[in-house]
Amino acid sequence: MTAFIQFFISTVIAAFGFAAGAIIGRFARPELNTGKKYFPYLKKAILAALLLVAAYSFQKDMLIMLVLSLGIIAVFAIDFRDRSAYLVCSVALLLLDMLPEKLYLGAGLVFLYGLPAGSQALHEKRLPKSFLWPMMFAVLSIALHATLPI
Repeated sequence: MTAFIQFFISTVIAAFGFAAGAIIGRFARPELNTGKKYFPYLKKAILAALLLVAAYSFQKDMLIMLVLSLGIIAVFAIDFRDRSAYLVCSVALLLLDMLPEKLYLGAGLVFLYGLPAGSQALHEKRLPKSFLWPMMFAVLSIALHATLPI
């Protein structure tokens, strides 16, 4: 039960990175114009770091390592939308939950991913529709964690 509560709190805090990014973007509008060209690169770097942490954590399991390595390649090859990136984040957090010391690192990286994603959504005026994806990430991750025998 304690592990579920830790996962629940970590996932909810990670999902609020998007809201924090939108709030920061709201108060720092002049910086949005200069920083908007760097947001996609920052998001890709954070997503790749999350997958690298997960891949490093599962060095001994070759199948998981292969899937995560292909995910890292796909991050740089494909222009990810936030909805698919948050799906990748939920899978990575579920994997990292098997190693409790890595869960907080993964949740922190998802929070950091949400900062430029929220600012970019605010700048592109698609905030209400985009806010759905981090919340779906949290609900999906928590539901899968509750049903899977991890």
